[in-house]
Amino acid sequence: ATIWDSHNCALGDRPSAATLEISALNSGWSNLGKNPHFAGQEPLLNRIEVPIMRFDDWRRQAGLPLPVRPAWVAKIDVEGCEPQVVRGMAEALHGRAFKALCVEVLTHTLAFFGETPTKLTALLRAHGYHPFDANLQPASIGTEESRNLLFLAE
Repeated sequence: ATIWDSHNCALGDRPSAATLEISALNSGWSNLGKNPHFAGQEPLLNRIEVPIMRFDDWRRQAGLPLPVRPAWVAKIDVEGCEPQVVRGMAEALHGRAFKALCVEVLTHTLAFFGETPTKLTALLRAHGYHPFDANLQPASIGTEESRNLLFLAE
């Protein structure tokens, strides 16, 4: 397998496993947690047990060295698990491997996991990444968010 191949895993903040519930209505609604908005009404196509890995562990296993200067771009859109993914990228974030991270920030999906837009933004700021809106203007974070933000290194 190369880094360009797909990998049967989810990213998170610690090695574990979870059940991926695949929505029959829209694969983009598939989730590792229960979406209360669809409770009892969303038909499931399938349930699959998936391993969860930290990005930093996956990167090492794939033989992908950290770049010497920011070079990577990532899109993180994982239905509320964004903070867990960010925590699992600590080494790469600290090493400024990313030029940019485009992160979905949705108050209602973050709440599935007891998280908030403010906590997610604080995690990224702690690694020197700051939020910008679609016009590349510094973004302020509200309690009700429903957008993608671009996080750039300072």
